Amino acid sequence: METIPESSVFKPFFSGKKVVGKTAIPEAFKKRRIDMGFRSVRALATAARVSHSLVSELERGRDRKLGESYLKQLCEALNVRCESGESVSKNGEFLRCNLWYGAHYTYDDDGQRVLKRTIWTFDERLYCKQEHEQSTLLYEGNTHFEYDRYFILRMTAKSGQLAEEATWRFILPTSDEPKLIKGHWFGADFEKRTASSKTLLSRERLSEGDVREALKTIKDSHIDVPTSERYQIVADQPWNQTQIQEDIMKIKDGEQIDLMSFFFPEIYHVLEGFSALVRDKKKATIRVLIVDPGREGRKLLEARYRLRDGDLQTYKETIRGQIKLFEDFKEKSRPLLNIEILKFTAWPMGHYFRIGTRAMYCGLFLAARSAVLGPMLSIRKDTYYWEELEDEFDRVWEDRKMVSGK
Repeated sequence: METIPESSVFKPFFSGKKVVGKTAIPEAFKKRRIDMGFRSVRALATAARVSHSLVSELERGRDRKLGESYLKQLCEALNVRCESGESVSKNGEFLRCNLWYGAHYTYDDDGQRVLKRTIWTFDERLYCKQEHEQSTLLYEGNTHFEYDRYFILRMTAKSGQLAEEATWRFILPTSDEPKLIKGHWFGADFEKRTASSKTLLSRERLSEGDVREALKTIKDSHIDVPTSERYQIVADQPWNQTQIQEDIMKIKDGEQIDLMSFFFPEIYHVLEGFSALVRDKKKATIRVLIVDPGREGRKLLEARYRLRDGDLQTYKETIRGQIKLFEDFKEKSRPLLNIEILKFTAWPMGHYFRIGTRAMYCGLFLAARSAVLGPMLSIRKDTYYWEELEDEFDRVWEDRKMVSGK
Protein backbone atom coordinates (compact mmCIF):
# COMPACT_ATOMS: atom_id res chain seq x y z
CA MET A 1 0.00 0.00 0.00
CA GLU A 2 1.18 3.47 -0.89
CA THR A 3 0.39 6.50 1.24
CA ILE A 4 -0.27 9.99 0.00
CA PRO A 5 2.36 12.58 0.99
CA GLU A 6 1.04 15.26 3.32
CA SER A 7 1.79 17.90 0.65
CA SER A 8 -0.04 16.14 -2.14
CA VAL A 9 -2.99 18.01 -3.66
CA PHE A 10 -4.51 14.60 -4.27
CA LYS A 11 -4.96 13.77 -0.60
CA PRO A 12 -8.48 15.29 -0.16
CA PHE A 13 -9.85 12.88 -2.77
CA PHE A 14 -9.80 9.88 -0.46
CA SER A 15 -11.24 8.86 2.86
CA GLY A 16 -7.93 7.69 4.28
CA LYS A 17 -4.19 7.93 3.74
CA LYS A 18 -4.00 4.49 2.21
CA VAL A 19 -5.16 4.93 -1.32
CA VAL A 20 -4.48 1.86 -3.41
CA GLY A 21 -7.75 -0.05 -3.43
CA LYS A 22 -9.65 2.81 -1.85
CA THR A 23 -12.55 4.68 -3.47
CA ALA A 24 -12.51 8.41 -4.20
CA ILE A 25 -14.87 10.84 -2.51
CA PRO A 26 -16.77 12.27 -5.52
CA GLU A 27 -17.58 15.72 -4.08
CA ALA A 28 -13.96 16.29 -3.06
CA PHE A 29 -12.72 14.95 -6.37
CA LYS A 30 -14.80 17.29 -8.51
CA LYS A 31 -14.09 20.34 -6.33
CA ARG A 32 -10.35 19.69 -6.40
CA ARG A 33 -10.34 19.16 -10.16
CA ILE A 34 -12.11 22.48 -10.76
CA ASP A 35 -10.01 24.34 -8.18
CA MET A 36 -6.89 23.20 -10.00
CA GLY A 37 -8.13 24.70 -13.25
CA PHE A 38 -9.22 21.49 -15.01
CA ARG A 39 -12.56 22.67 -16.39
CA SER A 40 -13.67 19.22 -17.50
CA VAL A 41 -13.10 15.54 -16.83
CA ARG A 42 -11.53 15.34 -20.28
CA ALA A 43 -8.93 18.01 -19.43
CA LEU A 44 -7.70 16.15 -16.33
CA ALA A 45 -7.73 12.77 -18.08
CA THR A 46 -5.70 14.16 -20.97
CA ALA A 47 -3.15 15.79 -18.67
CA ALA A 48 -2.79 12.60 -16.62
CA ARG A 49 -2.72 10.33 -19.68
CA VAL A 50 -5.49 8.10 -18.35
CA SER A 51 -8.85 7.11 -19.83
CA HIS A 52 -11.71 9.56 -19.56
CA SER A 53 -13.93 6.83 -18.14
CA LEU A 54 -11.60 6.32 -15.16
CA VAL A 55 -11.79 9.98 -14.15
CA SER A 56 -15.50 10.14 -14.94
CA GLU A 57 -16.30 7.15 -12.74
CA LEU A 58 -14.27 8.53 -9.85
CA GLU A 59 -16.19 11.79 -10.08
CA ARG A 60 -19.50 9.96 -10.17
CA GLY A 61 -18.55 8.09 -7.00
CA ARG A 62 -18.45 4.68 -8.65
CA ASP A 63 -16.51 1.96 -6.90
CA ARG A 64 -13.45 2.24 -9.11
CA LYS A 65 -10.21 0.97 -7.53
CA LEU A 66 -6.97 2.76 -8.33
CA GLY A 67 -3.70 0.99 -8.95
CA GLU A 68 -0.39 2.65 -8.14
CA SER A 69 0.36 3.64 -11.75
CA TYR A 70 -2.98 5.45 -12.20
CA LEU A 71 -2.62 7.14 -8.83
CA LYS A 72 0.87 8.33 -9.70
CA GLN A 73 -0.27 9.78 -13.05
CA LEU A 74 -3.22 11.64 -11.53
CA CYS A 75 -1.09 12.97 -8.65
CA GLU A 76 1.55 14.13 -11.09
CA ALA A 77 -0.94 15.98 -13.30
CA LEU A 78 -2.47 17.81 -10.37
CA ASN A 79 0.82 18.57 -8.65
CA VAL A 80 2.30 20.01 -11.86
CA ARG A 81 -0.70 22.32 -12.16
CA CYS A 82 -0.36 23.28 -8.48
CA GLU A 83 3.38 24.02 -8.69
CA SER A 84 2.92 26.14 -11.82
CA GLY A 85 0.54 28.43 -9.95
CA GLU A 86 -2.23 27.80 -12.47
CA SER A 87 -5.25 27.81 -10.21
CA VAL A 88 -8.53 29.51 -10.96
CA SER A 89 -9.85 32.29 -8.76
CA LYS A 90 -13.26 31.39 -7.33
CA ASN A 91 -16.30 33.42 -6.32
CA GLY A 92 -15.05 36.66 -7.81
CA GLU A 93 -12.72 37.66 -4.98
CA PHE A 94 -10.39 39.31 -7.49
CA LEU A 95 -13.29 41.51 -8.71
CA ARG A 96 -14.79 42.51 -5.38
CA CYS A 97 -14.26 46.16 -4.36
CA ASN A 98 -11.72 46.72 -7.13
CA LEU A 99 -11.57 49.40 -9.79
CA TRP A 100 -11.13 48.16 -13.36
CA TYR A 101 -10.51 49.99 -16.61
CA GLY A 102 -12.49 48.72 -19.57
CA ALA A 103 -12.31 49.14 -23.31
CA HIS A 104 -14.36 47.85 -26.21
CA TYR A 105 -15.22 48.59 -29.80
CA THR A 106 -18.66 49.84 -30.79
CA TYR A 107 -20.17 51.68 -33.75
CA ASP A 108 -21.20 55.31 -34.28
CA ASP A 109 -24.28 56.55 -36.15
CA ASP A 110 -22.43 56.28 -39.46
CA GLY A 111 -21.55 52.63 -38.84
CA GLN A 112 -17.88 53.38 -38.19
CA ARG A 113 -16.11 51.35 -35.51
CA VAL A 114 -14.92 53.44 -32.55
CA LEU A 115 -13.05 52.62 -29.35
CA LYS A 116 -14.87 53.26 -26.06
CA ARG A 117 -13.10 53.56 -22.69
CA THR A 118 -14.97 52.72 -19.48
CA ILE A 119 -14.49 52.49 -15.70
CA TRP A 120 -15.91 49.51 -13.79
CA THR A 121 -16.53 49.07 -10.06
CA PHE A 122 -17.81 46.03 -8.16
CA ASP A 123 -19.26 46.15 -4.65
CA GLU A 124 -19.24 43.39 -2.00
CA ARG A 125 -22.18 41.65 -3.68
CA LEU A 126 -20.44 41.94 -7.07
CA TYR A 127 -23.06 44.44 -8.23
CA CYS A 128 -21.31 46.24 -11.06
CA LYS A 129 -21.37 49.83 -12.32
CA GLN A 130 -19.82 50.83 -15.62
CA GLU A 131 -19.27 54.46 -16.59
CA HIS A 132 -18.27 55.66 -20.06
CA GLU A 133 -15.42 58.11 -20.04
CA GLN A 134 -16.87 59.92 -23.07
CA SER A 135 -20.43 60.28 -21.71
CA THR A 136 -22.51 60.35 -18.54
CA LEU A 137 -24.23 57.06 -19.38
CA LEU A 138 -24.13 54.62 -16.45
CA TYR A 139 -24.59 50.87 -16.89
CA GLU A 140 -25.55 48.74 -13.88
CA GLY A 141 -26.03 45.01 -13.39
CA ASN A 142 -25.22 41.81 -11.54
CA THR A 143 -22.33 39.41 -12.03
CA HIS A 144 -23.10 35.75 -12.77
CA PHE A 145 -20.44 33.03 -12.80
CA GLU A 146 -20.63 30.29 -15.45
CA TYR A 147 -18.71 27.17 -14.41
CA ASP A 148 -15.18 27.90 -13.22
CA ARG A 149 -13.62 30.36 -15.68
CA TYR A 150 -16.43 32.37 -17.20
CA PHE A 151 -18.49 35.21 -15.79
CA ILE A 152 -21.32 37.21 -17.33
CA LEU A 153 -22.62 40.70 -16.60
CA ARG A 154 -26.11 41.62 -17.75
CA MET A 155 -26.34 45.40 -17.59
CA THR A 156 -28.81 48.17 -18.45
CA ALA A 157 -28.43 51.92 -18.87
CA LYS A 158 -31.23 54.50 -18.82
CA SER A 159 -31.09 58.25 -19.33
CA GLY A 160 -34.38 60.01 -20.09
CA GLN A 161 -35.89 58.21 -23.07
CA LEU A 162 -32.61 56.48 -23.88
CA ALA A 163 -32.28 52.87 -22.80
CA GLU A 164 -29.69 50.24 -23.66
CA GLU A 165 -29.09 46.66 -22.63
CA ALA A 166 -25.82 44.74 -22.92
CA THR A 167 -24.37 41.37 -21.94
CA TRP A 168 -20.65 41.09 -21.21
CA ARG A 169 -18.92 37.72 -21.05
CA PHE A 170 -15.35 37.35 -19.83
CA ILE A 171 -12.95 34.41 -19.67
CA LEU A 172 -10.56 34.28 -16.72
CA PRO A 173 -6.87 33.56 -17.22
CA THR A 174 -5.43 30.85 -14.95
CA SER A 175 -3.97 33.13 -12.29
CA ASP A 176 -5.15 34.12 -8.83
CA GLU A 177 -5.02 37.87 -9.48
CA PRO A 178 -5.50 38.52 -13.20
CA LYS A 179 -4.34 41.91 -14.45
CA LEU A 180 -6.07 41.66 -17.82
CA ILE A 181 -9.35 39.87 -18.57
CA LYS A 182 -10.59 39.39 -22.13
CA GLY A 183 -14.09 38.82 -23.42
CA HIS A 184 -16.92 39.88 -25.72
CA TRP A 185 -20.08 41.94 -25.43
CA PHE A 186 -23.45 42.06 -27.17
CA GLY A 187 -25.87 44.95 -26.81
CA ALA A 188 -29.10 46.47 -28.09
CA ASP A 189 -30.21 50.10 -27.84
CA PHE A 190 -33.70 51.59 -27.45
CA GLU A 191 -34.25 51.41 -31.22
CA LYS A 192 -33.44 47.67 -31.10
CA ARG A 193 -30.22 48.16 -33.03
CA THR A 194 -27.64 45.59 -32.07
CA ALA A 195 -23.87 45.65 -31.86
CA SER A 196 -21.18 43.30 -30.58
CA SER A 197 -17.42 43.18 -30.37
CA LYS A 198 -14.35 42.32 -28.31
CA THR A 199 -13.74 43.84 -24.89
CA LEU A 200 -11.27 43.76 -22.02
CA LEU A 201 -10.85 44.73 -18.37
CA SER A 202 -7.52 45.90 -16.99
CA ARG A 203 -6.33 46.67 -13.47
CA GLU A 204 -4.22 49.51 -14.87
CA ARG A 205 -5.16 52.23 -17.28
CA LEU A 206 -3.53 51.31 -20.60
CA SER A 207 -2.59 53.64 -23.41
CA GLU A 208 -4.84 53.62 -26.46
CA GLY A 209 -2.15 51.85 -28.45
CA ASP A 210 -1.79 49.11 -25.82
CA VAL A 211 -5.56 48.70 -25.68
CA ARG A 212 -5.83 48.24 -29.44
CA GLU A 213 -2.98 45.71 -29.42
CA ALA A 214 -4.60 43.75 -26.56
CA LEU A 215 -7.97 43.70 -28.36
CA LYS A 216 -6.25 42.26 -31.44
CA THR A 217 -5.24 39.19 -29.38
CA ILE A 218 -8.86 38.30 -28.57
CA LYS A 219 -10.27 35.62 -30.81
CA ASP A 220 -13.55 36.10 -32.60
CA SER A 221 -16.43 34.72 -30.60
CA HIS A 222 -19.93 33.38 -31.07
CA ILE A 223 -21.04 36.60 -29.36
CA ASP A 224 -19.69 38.56 -32.33
CA VAL A 225 -22.55 37.09 -34.34
CA PRO A 226 -25.94 38.62 -33.36
CA THR A 227 -27.84 35.36 -33.78
CA SER A 228 -29.06 32.54 -31.58
CA GLU A 229 -25.53 31.10 -31.67
CA ARG A 230 -24.83 33.27 -28.64
CA TYR A 231 -26.44 30.45 -26.66
CA GLN A 232 -24.96 27.10 -25.71
CA ILE A 233 -27.70 25.11 -27.45
CA VAL A 234 -29.54 26.06 -30.62
CA ALA A 235 -32.70 24.10 -31.50
CA ASP A 236 -33.13 23.86 -35.27
CA GLN A 237 -36.34 22.44 -36.71
CA PRO A 238 -36.57 20.10 -38.50
CA TRP A 239 -33.64 17.68 -38.32
CA ASN A 240 -31.24 18.59 -41.12
CA GLN A 241 -29.58 15.50 -42.61
CA THR A 242 -27.86 17.50 -45.34
CA GLN A 243 -26.20 19.71 -42.72
CA ILE A 244 -24.69 16.63 -41.08
CA GLN A 245 -23.30 15.47 -44.43
CA GLU A 246 -21.80 18.89 -45.16
CA ASP A 247 -20.19 19.14 -41.72
CA ILE A 248 -18.62 15.71 -42.15
CA MET A 249 -17.17 16.78 -45.51
CA LYS A 250 -15.61 19.90 -43.96
CA ILE A 251 -13.73 18.37 -41.00
CA LYS A 252 -10.00 18.91 -40.75
CA ASP A 253 -7.57 16.16 -41.69
CA GLY A 254 -7.02 13.76 -38.78
CA GLU A 255 -10.12 14.70 -36.76
CA GLN A 256 -12.56 12.30 -35.09
CA ILE A 257 -16.27 11.67 -35.67
CA ASP A 258 -18.52 9.99 -33.08
CA LEU A 259 -22.02 8.59 -33.77
CA MET A 260 -24.48 7.06 -31.29
CA SER A 261 -28.10 5.95 -31.66
CA PHE A 262 -30.49 3.01 -31.99
CA PHE A 263 -29.94 3.36 -35.75
CA PHE A 264 -29.33 6.19 -38.22
CA PRO A 265 -32.12 7.26 -40.63
CA GLU A 266 -29.58 9.59 -42.29
CA ILE A 267 -27.06 6.82 -42.90
CA TYR A 268 -26.77 7.50 -46.66
CA HIS A 269 -26.01 11.18 -46.00
CA VAL A 270 -23.41 10.04 -43.46
CA LEU A 271 -21.78 7.57 -45.85
CA GLU A 272 -21.74 10.17 -48.63
CA GLY A 273 -19.91 12.48 -46.23
CA PHE A 274 -17.41 9.70 -45.49
CA SER A 275 -16.96 9.12 -49.24
CA ALA A 276 -16.12 12.80 -49.69
CA LEU A 277 -13.39 12.49 -47.07
CA VAL A 278 -11.88 9.60 -49.01
CA ARG A 279 -12.04 11.56 -52.29
CA ASP A 280 -10.31 14.50 -50.59
CA LYS A 281 -7.72 12.08 -49.12
CA LYS A 282 -8.52 13.19 -45.57
CA LYS A 283 -7.78 10.90 -42.65
CA ALA A 284 -10.30 10.50 -39.84
CA THR A 285 -11.14 8.24 -36.89
CA ILE A 286 -14.82 7.31 -36.84
CA ARG A 287 -16.49 5.63 -33.84
CA VAL A 288 -19.99 4.23 -34.23
CA LEU A 289 -22.12 3.11 -31.28
CA ILE A 290 -25.30 1.35 -32.40
CA VAL A 291 -27.71 -0.63 -30.24
CA ASP A 292 -27.23 -4.40 -30.35
CA PRO A 293 -30.07 -5.85 -32.47
CA GLY A 294 -29.61 -9.27 -30.92
CA ARG A 295 -30.49 -10.82 -27.57
CA GLU A 296 -28.42 -8.32 -25.53
CA GLY A 297 -30.35 -5.32 -26.86
CA ARG A 298 -33.80 -6.90 -27.06
CA LYS A 299 -35.32 -5.15 -24.01
CA LEU A 300 -33.98 -1.76 -25.10
CA LEU A 301 -35.52 -2.13 -28.56
CA GLU A 302 -38.84 -3.30 -27.12
CA ALA A 303 -39.01 -0.22 -24.86
CA ARG A 304 -37.96 2.20 -27.60
CA TYR A 305 -40.40 1.02 -30.27
CA ARG A 306 -43.38 0.16 -28.09
CA LEU A 307 -45.36 3.22 -29.27
CA ARG A 308 -43.88 3.41 -32.76
CA ASP A 309 -45.53 2.29 -35.96
CA GLY A 310 -44.01 -0.74 -37.60
CA ASP A 311 -42.85 -4.20 -36.64
CA LEU A 312 -40.07 -4.65 -34.06
CA GLN A 313 -38.43 -7.30 -36.23
CA THR A 314 -38.22 -4.77 -39.07
CA TYR A 315 -36.31 -2.36 -36.82
CA LYS A 316 -33.91 -5.13 -35.84
CA GLU A 317 -33.26 -5.96 -39.50
CA THR A 318 -32.70 -2.27 -40.23
CA ILE A 319 -30.03 -2.10 -37.52
CA ARG A 320 -28.34 -5.27 -38.82
CA GLY A 321 -28.36 -3.82 -42.32
CA GLN A 322 -26.78 -0.57 -41.13
CA ILE A 323 -24.06 -2.43 -39.23
CA LYS A 324 -23.20 -4.26 -42.46
CA LEU A 325 -23.12 -0.97 -44.42
CA PHE A 326 -20.67 0.51 -41.90
CA GLU A 327 -18.54 -2.64 -41.95
CA ASP A 328 -18.44 -2.74 -45.75
CA PHE A 329 -17.45 0.92 -45.92
CA LYS A 330 -14.81 0.30 -43.28
CA GLU A 331 -13.08 -2.18 -45.58
CA LYS A 332 -13.33 0.09 -48.65
CA SER A 333 -12.06 3.25 -46.94
CA ARG A 334 -8.87 1.91 -45.39
CA PRO A 335 -6.28 3.25 -44.62
CA LEU A 336 -7.66 6.82 -44.75
CA LEU A 337 -10.64 6.18 -42.47
CA ASN A 338 -10.26 4.20 -39.26
CA ILE A 339 -13.86 3.11 -38.63
CA GLU A 340 -14.78 1.20 -35.48
CA ILE A 341 -18.28 -0.14 -34.82
CA LEU A 342 -19.47 -1.27 -31.40
CA LYS A 343 -22.88 -2.69 -30.53
CA PHE A 344 -23.93 -1.50 -27.10
CA THR A 345 -26.54 -2.54 -24.57
CA ALA A 346 -27.18 0.68 -22.60
CA TRP A 347 -29.84 3.28 -23.36
CA PRO A 348 -28.19 5.86 -25.67
CA MET A 349 -28.03 9.45 -24.42
CA GLY A 350 -29.67 10.61 -27.66
CA HIS A 351 -29.42 10.55 -31.43
CA TYR A 352 -25.87 11.89 -31.28
CA PHE A 353 -23.24 13.17 -33.72
CA ARG A 354 -19.92 14.82 -32.85
CA ILE A 355 -18.26 15.91 -36.07
CA GLY A 356 -14.65 16.83 -35.32
CA THR A 357 -14.48 20.25 -33.69
CA ARG A 358 -17.02 21.66 -36.17
CA ALA A 359 -20.33 20.55 -34.77
CA MET A 360 -22.26 18.45 -32.27
CA TYR A 361 -25.89 17.50 -32.85
CA CYS A 362 -28.25 15.63 -30.57
CA GLY A 363 -31.82 14.49 -31.16
CA LEU A 364 -34.36 13.49 -28.51
CA PHE A 365 -35.92 10.03 -28.30
CA LEU A 366 -39.59 10.98 -28.42
CA ALA A 367 -42.03 8.31 -27.27
CA ALA A 368 -44.01 7.80 -30.46
CA ARG A 369 -41.80 9.11 -33.28
CA SER A 370 -38.29 9.18 -34.60
CA ALA A 371 -35.68 11.53 -33.16
CA VAL A 372 -35.20 13.02 -36.63
CA LEU A 373 -38.80 14.26 -36.55
CA GLY A 374 -38.09 16.27 -33.40
CA PRO A 375 -35.77 19.17 -32.52
CA MET A 376 -32.20 19.14 -33.82
CA LEU A 377 -30.11 20.41 -30.91
CA SER A 378 -26.87 22.05 -32.04
CA ILE A 379 -24.34 22.21 -29.19
CA ARG A 380 -21.77 24.98 -29.18
CA LYS A 381 -18.08 24.03 -28.77
CA ASP A 382 -16.27 24.70 -25.46
CA THR A 383 -19.44 24.60 -23.39
CA TYR A 384 -20.58 22.46 -20.47
CA TYR A 385 -23.02 20.57 -22.70
CA TRP A 386 -20.41 19.72 -25.36
CA GLU A 387 -17.93 18.43 -22.79
CA GLU A 388 -20.49 16.41 -20.81
CA LEU A 389 -21.86 14.67 -23.91
CA GLU A 390 -18.36 14.07 -25.26
CA ASP A 391 -17.28 12.55 -21.93
CA GLU A 392 -20.40 10.38 -21.77
CA PHE A 393 -19.73 8.94 -25.22
CA ASP A 394 -16.12 8.16 -24.22
CA ARG A 395 -17.27 6.47 -21.02
CA VAL A 396 -19.70 4.19 -22.87
CA TRP A 397 -17.13 3.44 -25.58
CA GLU A 398 -14.47 2.43 -23.06
CA ASP A 399 -16.77 0.48 -20.71
CA ARG A 400 -16.90 -3.10 -21.96
CA LYS A 401 -19.91 -3.78 -19.72
CA MET A 402 -21.98 -1.62 -22.04
CA VAL A 403 -20.90 -3.11 -25.35
CA SER A 404 -21.41 -6.56 -26.76
CA GLY A 405 -18.55 -6.62 -29.24
CA LYS A 406 -17.70 -5.43 -32.71
